[in-house]
Amino acid sequence: MYTRAIRNELLSSYALAKGLCARFLRFQYPHDYTRPILRTNFPGPMQMMALQSADAAPSVDAASRQSALSFINLKQSKGNFFKDTDGNVVLDLNCPLALGYNHDALINARDSSLYDRFLQGRTDVSSVPPQDYSDMLADDVMPVAPAGLDQVQLCDCSSTTANEVALSTAIMQFAMTNRKENYADLSVLGVGKASHGCSVATLSCSDAAANVGNVPTYDWPSVDLPELKLPYAPNETFNRAEEQACLDQARKIIQERRAAGKDVAAIIVEPISTLEMRNATPAFYKGLRKIAKDEGIPFIVDETKTGMGQTGKMWGCENWHLQERDGGCPDMVTFGGKTGISGFYSTYDFRLNPHCASFEQNLDVSQLLSFGVTWRHMQSRGLLELVQDTSSFLKIELEGAARDKGEISNVRGLGTAIAFDCASKDKADSMQHWLMKLGIVTARVGPKTIGLRPALILGPQHAANLREALRSYHYNHNAGE
Repeated sequence: MYTRAIRNELLSSYALAKGLCARFLRFQYPHDYTRPILRTNFPGPMQMMALQSADAAPSVDAASRQSALSFINLKQSKGNFFKDTDGNVVLDLNCPLALGYNHDALINARDSSLYDRFLQGRTDVSSVPPQDYSDMLADDVMPVAPAGLDQVQLCDCSSTTANEVALSTAIMQFAMTNRKENYADLSVLGVGKASHGCSVATLSCSDAAANVGNVPTYDWPSVDLPELKLPYAPNETFNRAEEQACLDQARKIIQERRAAGKDVAAIIVEPISTLEMRNATPAFYKGLRKIAKDEGIPFIVDETKTGMGQTGKMWGCENWHLQERDGGCPDMVTFGGKTGISGFYSTYDFRLNPHCASFEQNLDVSQLLSFGVTWRHMQSRGLLELVQDTSSFLKIELEGAARDKGEISNVRGLGTAIAFDCASKDKADSMQHWLMKLGIVTARVGPKTIGLRPALILGPQHAANLREALRSYHYNHNAGE
């Protein structure tokens, strides 16, 4: 009994000392925040001063809000919350980090001789790999590969590069298999509402709305993403017909392109679209995979925004439950974003042939090691189960807000990759501004669509802040400003 009392007293003293020292010591952290804490308006005066000094637009309208979040105090940010330059503690529901800010597992892992070897910068592992590079891939990358994919190609940590290299590999493989000499006549079939990157090739298979800079692109086709009516159950007949129509459109495009001598050499799809964050049922993706298999076309899944547990599965395509009768596993699965590294997993057939192609792998090896630390922590702490629990909480509360206040509709998503629509663009602007005033950051993924892509450690106690903010929302909240 006395031992237990002493232990509890020591733990309490340690927690108190840790909190007091956090503001002074680099590798100590404050207690996890549970709610936003606003000392000034957000964005505040110091934030706007930083924006002006960087020649950024000082206005905080919807178009510039995302850039206004660039200046944060990384030392004092923790978990699901970041602290800005004015001392505001802000809940980040569009967090780019899988484990949130300053996670202890990653910081502690970096205090090792293994990390020290790679802190000086990037390493071109395609020409001068470390002697234990193959062991790193086997231990830190391959254990979480999607089922059926036993090869991996790493890139330069850019999601665009991952998709670009995957497309190039697929096109070359298709050309060699079908004896096509003119690569210029080959094309890639994209799916509507997608955004695969900012290069010419990735923009060519993305939705036209993603090409905001009007970059010249290739003449590549795309198939519509099914526009499902929600809730799904009472609209099942309509939704099945909509998905079948889109699959028929895909078959027709492939046949027409082949007849014109401009074969479709690859199909690329996102589990959840970047624009408007929409997704179809598994039946649609199974049908698309079956078409690709029957036509001998490489099938690529872009997981650069949905991978690393965001959908409640390690990879979003695992929600489709692909079987052999559906064409089997994807030929390639690209990754980036929250993984910290980028590249693609593939079957053996799409393993890069060094005699035909070589892509530079200018890799930050410390990020590769962090990827291994992250997924091991996910498994040991059951973070995928936490994502599913938080997803259920968010959907119930958002649907409740939609029913009670009528300000939002069409709540949708997988895991904590969730989106909802507002009645109009102006109302979406108003709601996003209201959430920012209360210290909650969200993503704008469509003209009238607000999206959530939080860290995996977001729990119901953190998500409850969004619920309270929506309950108190009113459209004319700016009237007195």
